[in-house]
Amino acid sequence: MINTRIIIDGIEVDVQLFENMYDYVTEFGSDISNYNPVYKDDEKTFIVEDVDIIEDPDFIAKGSMEIDGVEYVRVNWGEEGISFIARDGLFQTLYTIWKESEPREYHNYKSMFFETEDEAQEIADELNAEEEN
Repeated sequence: MINTRIIIDGIEVDVQLFENMYDYVTEFGSDISNYNPVYKDDEKTFIVEDVDIIEDPDFIAKGSMEIDGVEYVRVNWGEEGISFIARDGLFQTLYTIWKESEPREYHNYKSMFFETEDEAQEIADELNAEEEN
């Protein structure tokens, strides 16, 4: 994240610039309670699933601006202040871990996000191994 000052509508304001969606969501945390993971019949307590934050109904992306030669899109997911994500990183798919709390009912485990499925699966495998012991 880069904190900088830019001019928006003739007013100089402080903004936060993010390279990609991962940097953005890990800075502000997340609430992905709107998502319902696909049930996977593999008898694992912890499962991994991809999440496209851009599709979240609470996520707002509007307007773009070139800053230091990079095109940024103004975004907001409930945080105060002004944030921009580089257009190239806006559509980044992230991965998260879900925990089965009851048969076929999941909740997001600690709102952790990962840039790759392998990273998320490694943690899910560790959690499932602990669960078996």
